[in-house]
Amino acid sequence: MEEEFTLLLPSFNAYDFFSDPTNIMKFIPLFKNISQISENEFSVNIGWILNLRFNVKRILAKSRISYIISRSEQPKIIGRLDHIFEPLQGNVNLTKVRIVFYYKGPLEKLVKIESRRFYNKVRNEIYHRIEKDVSDSEFDNILKEMKTILSGIIKSDDDFDMLVNKAIIESVNSEIALIIGSDKNGIKFLFNKGNLIKEKGSVESIRSGMKFVMKKKE
Repeated sequence: MEEEFTLLLPSFNAYDFFSDPTNIMKFIPLFKNISQISENEFSVNIGWILNLRFNVKRILAKSRISYIISRSEQPKIIGRLDHIFEPLQGNVNLTKVRIVFYYKGPLEKLVKIESRRFYNKVRNEIYHRIEKDVSDSEFDNILKEMKTILSGIIKSDDDFDMLVNKAIIESVNSEIALIIGSDKNGIKFLFNKGNLIKEKGSVESIRSGMKFVMKKKE
């Protein structure tokens, strides 16, 4: 079983957050406690349908944090949780984080459901730290005060990166909105003073061929 998620994190030290396993543990109720064996090795207890203890090894690299999960006793468990950090064109204010989770062991379907819940909890926690989520009506009111300065079609991931980078630069002097997809159901980003300050929708939904509109506050 393998699951992959994407987070777009504004003005937040994502590397430090994900390098601390206790930050991850608090989002997963079935994790009961964690003890550190050495600098990069941990022992974790889980209490679920099964009560188990397994070992976790942390690997820290420049743009990747990995957790290797293993249990040699029955039932055997093999797992890996990767966090890959991709700054948008080197911009320190915005980071794309790909989370890839691989698991082989008992109760794989339930683990898959829990991994999706984990992703949602992490995403909500991170954005709660920055600013409360904005409603669709609030976003619509903001957009009414803006005029379109750029529109087109996203053809690749590079196009998306360049759009975000342009929005960041333009927002130094004025609020900028980037809408991808339809106005009603699209993914919406609001930038101000070089930072992403509001977001609606998921980066995972962005695909090549989607239309975009960039708006600027008048």
